[in-house]
Amino acid sequence: MVRQSVSAIALGTAIYATGSLAHAQEAAEPVAAEEGARRMNSIVVTTRRQEESLQEVPISITALGDEDLLEKSIGDFDDVAAYTPGLSFRDFVTGFNGVATMRGLAQANVQDAVGNVGVFVDGIYLQRGYMVNFSLADMERIEVVKGPQSALYGQNTFSGAINVVTKKPTNEFEADGSVTVGNYNRTEVKLGVGGPIIEDKLMARVFYANSEYGGSIENNYPGINGDDFDHFGGYDRTAYSGTVVFTPTDNLTFTGSYQKLERTEEQRAHYTMSGVAEEWALNAGETNQFGTGDWFAGTLPTNPGELLSGANPDRPRGLFSVPQPNLITDSEIYRLGAEWEINSAFTLNYTYGNAEGTALENFWFPQNSYNPLGGLAVYQNQHEGGTIEFKSHELRLNYDDGGIFRGEVGVYQSEADDLFAFGLNIQPADGEVNRTSTNPVDPNAMTLPFQLQNRVFETEAVFARGEVDFLDGQASLSVEGRYTVTDVKVRDQLARNAAEDAGLDPDVEAPDLTDSWKEFTPRVSLNYFVTPDSMVYGSIAKGVKSGGFNGYVTGTVPLTEDEQSYGPESNWTYELGAKNEFLDGRLFANVAVFYTKWENQQISVVPENYDVTIGDDDQAVPGIWGSVGDSTAKGIELETSWVPTDNWSFYGNLSYTKTEYGDGANNPAYGEVSGNEIPGTPPLSISVGGEYRQSLTDLIEGFAALDVNYDSEMYITPDNTIEIEPRTLVNGRFGIERGNVKAFFFAKNLFDEYYIDSSFLIPSLNTITPSFGERRTVGVTVSFSY
Repeated sequence: MVRQSVSAIALGTAIYATGSLAHAQEAAEPVAAEEGARRMNSIVVTTRRQEESLQEVPISITALGDEDLLEKSIGDFDDVAAYTPGLSFRDFVTGFNGVATMRGLAQANVQDAVGNVGVFVDGIYLQRGYMVNFSLADMERIEVVKGPQSALYGQNTFSGAINVVTKKPTNEFEADGSVTVGNYNRTEVKLGVGGPIIEDKLMARVFYANSEYGGSIENNYPGINGDDFDHFGGYDRTAYSGTVVFTPTDNLTFTGSYQKLERTEEQRAHYTMSGVAEEWALNAGETNQFGTGDWFAGTLPTNPGELLSGANPDRPRGLFSVPQPNLITDSEIYRLGAEWEINSAFTLNYTYGNAEGTALENFWFPQNSYNPLGGLAVYQNQHEGGTIEFKSHELRLNYDDGGIFRGEVGVYQSEADDLFAFGLNIQPADGEVNRTSTNPVDPNAMTLPFQLQNRVFETEAVFARGEVDFLDGQASLSVEGRYTVTDVKVRDQLARNAAEDAGLDPDVEAPDLTDSWKEFTPRVSLNYFVTPDSMVYGSIAKGVKSGGFNGYVTGTVPLTEDEQSYGPESNWTYELGAKNEFLDGRLFANVAVFYTKWENQQISVVPENYDVTIGDDDQAVPGIWGSVGDSTAKGIELETSWVPTDNWSFYGNLSYTKTEYGDGANNPAYGEVSGNEIPGTPPLSISVGGEYRQSLTDLIEGFAALDVNYDSEMYITPDNTIEIEPRTLVNGRFGIERGNVKAFFFAKNLFDEYYIDSSFLIPSLNTITPSFGERRTVGVTVSFSY
């Protein structure tokens, strides 16, 4: 409390002192609200690898600029999803497998090395979910592109793409930064400085950020008060980056950048219910040995006490967890670029990218969560770790002479070396889970290893795009296409280790598995300007995600030859949309409707040599994956912004998505699921908000804003018997602005809603683990730019 009071005093001082620094040469004019009305029209995006106005691109795109990111306190992908129709994000308990879902096309295998939504930083692909930690990146904007983008971005954009665009140095000195303090020990500092080293020739920018947070939900484990883990969800994140731009001649530019992102994350607040433990009284499935259900059906309760049998009177109330190691990740991104303006029509671009990452988490999910019953005296500690090195090269030749035709051709090559480990470690129940190794892919850290695979992805592609205007520039036709060859090699280290232990030759008993997939992914779009401010468009696009390998064994179960790999999945998406500007730029209204046919969907299947259903007493090993499903998704997305007066501004976003498993869809753990919704994303999401601005003096403007974000109920199982209840989160802020200096108080989850954010299930172990979103957080932010 004292620290926050001191910060509030510093806030008042900084707003005057820094305001004078930013514009000492002249008095600052308050920013008119009318200028904000044109924000959507003035946003420039690079979705199609060229700078274009957001309102003129025939694709459904949501772009969040640096002011949006600052004022809305957007720190993670779940914050981005709250303001982006059609996007949802879940990172479960540990944050290791963050999964973005676009338009309901949720991937079943969250451990897959390739996701359904591609995430990029300045065009460099981040293949693993644990690398996606942009919260402290030096961001200029975030572009969320909906629908398959395989024609230009490749097969890792099966249902959409998210591109984080970082700030670049200019030929003028610039400095910007922010300081945030808040409850639950929240502190955050960001600082960027850039400008010319040699005027017109050499420019550079450096950036540093650190964010610490203690977590908003109390850990009720006995004796943990005052410990580092007395609250769930705390973290310590640090980022460094630097960018250099060298322009030796007027038509040649070189760019180099480096980013390093480090984070240490405590697990999210959660509880784990077990259908084979006496302390739980579940309501579905088979009857267990204690006379209650071994599974659950219905809406997950926020209070786990509703499901307890009373057999364990010493169990602490509420949410709790034993002390355990944090998730630790480290990511580095290198980018080198060159642009040569050959003449007024042709431009040649080359980009090299290198993204490296490591991650390690240990997570305890108990059968009995406190005072183990029945003589059980061990913990099952899940070990999940990985390392990845990704390298890519892209060469593009662009043509644009200002006439009716524009186009580009290019070649692409990448290689990803991905090592992933997953298994269980059995430890004594001594009140603490210990990390047995700091090496994320150490097989000796797992008592029962399920997977230890080295996967190498080699991709080569050629692509082209052409766009032609007709009807005197009122209409445009764009045709894109990409031909991709992906070679995958997998080394199943568990099978090789078993062969060596048996005195056999691993190269004979468990040779590397290889396969190759060739795909052509087209995209065709047509747009027509009904008026200079209103455009309608339609598009057809194909998305592809490559196949993969299960290996020779899963746990101790040998796989048949047909089960050792699975094929690629694909979708065709049909979209109609309109982008409109009304009332002289005071009202924007964009709408998109879509239909997606998803074929050869990669879903979980049970190995032929293992038979398990929900209710078995045995603890089963994880299943494998097969391309055997078909589904559909259809929906509508709306985005609007309206400035009725110079003081008031409003926005509203909505998405409704209807997903459905196709005929004959069968899930091994849940049976026939055809006609059901695909779990993992809310069908309805709404985000609305408003802001009021008023000049307080000739130099200072005041503002207040409120945002409301709603997600409907969401199924988490393919049989649609378990769901998460709807949630409505309200965020608010108010503050003052003088020139390029801003200070404001903010509150996220203003009404302190207590809600379940996501859940993961292990049917073969009869466990369900719901995880919770953050409670109300408040703080103050001071920012400046010069």
